[in-house]
Amino acid sequence: SIESISMNTFSVSSVGSTVLDQNKQNILEVHEGDTTNIFYFHDADNKFGSHAGSVAIKLPNDELFDNDQVTRLKNEYTVSRHLSQCAAVRSAISEIELRGVPAIVLEWAPGMTLGKWISCFHSNMQSPVITENVYPSILSKDDMSTILNLAWNISKAIADIHDAGVVHNNLTTENIIVDDSNENTSVSVKIIGLGSASFQNNNNGKSQMIRKDLTSLGFIFFEMFTGQYPFQAKGENTLLSPNQLIFELTCKVPLVIAKILLHIMEIGGYNHS
Repeated sequence: SIESISMNTFSVSSVGSTVLDQNKQNILEVHEGDTTNIFYFHDADNKFGSHAGSVAIKLPNDELFDNDQVTRLKNEYTVSRHLSQCAAVRSAISEIELRGVPAIVLEWAPGMTLGKWISCFHSNMQSPVITENVYPSILSKDDMSTILNLAWNISKAIADIHDAGVVHNNLTTENIIVDDSNENTSVSVKIIGLGSASFQNNNNGKSQMIRKDLTSLGFIFFEMFTGQYPFQAKGENTLLSPNQLIFELTCKVPLVIAKILLHIMEIGGYNHS
């Protein structure tokens, strides 16, 4: 069970577990995934060396974890260390073992997943002024500006990762953290979930590797602008029909932006590659 892995794991003497055992009140489970759990730990005494005073501890969610889960954890740690100078990625602090269960410690990234941000934004966004020449569902100017600014920040974050020689390979709205809590600064973005990431090849396959990330970015932008999944259902890989995608986009954004997004997503006649 989750409890047997989390609380009991944190009570066994091994690298890092003593600190956790003495501070159980500062541990909070924040994510239970198919293969991993993530815990938030407020490291008040900075035992792990966090810059912000809080860390994320990521470990397999099953005591019967397999080699693939371990490999993904180690890969995330290795890639994160490689990207240590990249502001778009949270820092990797250490690899630890808890009751024989491998785990990695990462700098905590404050904020919410982009998926949650999209849901909140589209639930609370402003209603546009309806005029004779404006379709009622078109995003308001302020809402459009907010999404475009965030899309730019996300694009810059992905570009920084690519410039550092890494491709993500699993870009989704759940692997992007958005922090808009500081009203005096622009929205910050962190790219997480690097278990599937890889280093770019120095051959003809490099552009194809990057292209996969960019196509995924197009799907993400579609969801940001429309509030809808571009797939038949959440978690599926079957896209909506081209006509459905075009309809959803043109109900929300001007045609010029719709065409750009369709091109990034490589949809039908809008794929000019």
